[in-house]
Amino acid sequence: MGIRRTMLFMFVFIGMLVLAACGSSESSGDTGQTPGESTNDSDDAVVGETTVLRMAHLMDTSNVWHITAEKFKEEIETLSEGRYTIEIYPNGEIGTEADMYQQLGSGNIDLMFSSLANLTGSYEEFGAWFVPYLFDNLDQAYEMGQTDEAKQILDLVEPDNVVSLGYVLNGMRQLNTVDPVTELSHYQGERIRVVPSPTIVDWYNRIGASPTPMSFGEVFSALQQGVIEGVDNDLTSILSGKHYEVAKHVTLTNHFAWGGASLVNADFWNTLSEEDQLLFQEAYANTEAFNVELAKERTDLDIAELEENGVEIHELENRDEILTLAQEMQEAYNAESEIIAAFIDKGNEISGR
Repeated sequence: MGIRRTMLFMFVFIGMLVLAACGSSESSGDTGQTPGESTNDSDDAVVGETTVLRMAHLMDTSNVWHITAEKFKEEIETLSEGRYTIEIYPNGEIGTEADMYQQLGSGNIDLMFSSLANLTGSYEEFGAWFVPYLFDNLDQAYEMGQTDEAKQILDLVEPDNVVSLGYVLNGMRQLNTVDPVTELSHYQGERIRVVPSPTIVDWYNRIGASPTPMSFGEVFSALQQGVIEGVDNDLTSILSGKHYEVAKHVTLTNHFAWGGASLVNADFWNTLSEEDQLLFQEAYANTEAFNVELAKERTDLDIAELEENGVEIHELENRDEILTLAQEMQEAYNAESEIIAAFIDKGNEISGR
């Protein structure tokens, strides 16, 4: 009896250990899908396996950047034959651009569009894109983005555990004002909202305006209350912010191209085979070409919509005066950095100046 009882106890004890081990394994398993994780549960399965990547940006779903992100997703899915797909988080859903950039470096997200203004905080060379009157139009800005001089600026982000696929454009920068601005003298003392980039602030100081850094969300009420008299912005943002309701004049200055960088987490990038890295690069090259055409189409549509809403569209008169000041600024920035100097020289070559 003693032996039987002992054996029975041993069998029960072993059974309890097995059940406990199984329960522990199930309760500790991570049921959430992490960035870059396969959606196929079988480690051995290759056919039909899909890696889901997370991509974020700050713009709303009607913006050129979001439509461009959707195009990139389509290109990735097509070229990879479904092995990769992208979940897009627009409109700052997962934080500010600074938050997104930090999450990109840590691997919490895999991809993002970051404005160049956001990157100037760490790398002043990105401000070269805001040196005025290097480009006359989006075609020239797109051509600039394909050059070695522009790509070496993108390489600066690598210490942040980030690599770049290229640039993304939104539109040329224009001037939206309460009263018409058609010549250099009209800028004098004008309180103009700007993105807080040192290069942009410097430009408006040079032409006699009073640059006023301010968040986008504050602009409408600031125009309404007379805190500012104008806004440096692209046409799409003038429409989305409804700034035209209180500032009925737009001057097509085209003083620089508003753009961003398409960025990838470096840890994820380094896990890709050489073939897949080439695939992502091809997908983004196709996306960049799509992006500039979309931005050009949107410019024409935006002008028409602004006019339908009673906005007066103006051109700058006596442009030579303002171009002279722009040339002086370019010469000053040439002396600050070899990378910026190379960028400015290439920009003038592309625009034929």
